[in-house]
Amino acid sequence: NGEKIKYSVTKTEKLPVSQVDMSKILGTEVAGQHDIKLMTCSGKYNKDTKTFEDRFIVYASQVI
Repeated sequence: NGEKIKYSVTKTEKLPVSQVDMSKILGTEVAGQHDIKLMTCSGKYNKDTKTFEDRFIVYASQVI
């Protein structure tokens, strides 16, 4: 419908893969507020597991 929604970054974090809590990332930060999280690979590449060792996560809340 062409609607534009603005978000403001509230925090970022870099975590080892073993410490990533997907329920936190997929959940809502504040009940009743829209938010978004972006996650990407970061850190050193591990040839044995064929993935990067860390994840970089950006948290943002909708600007009203």
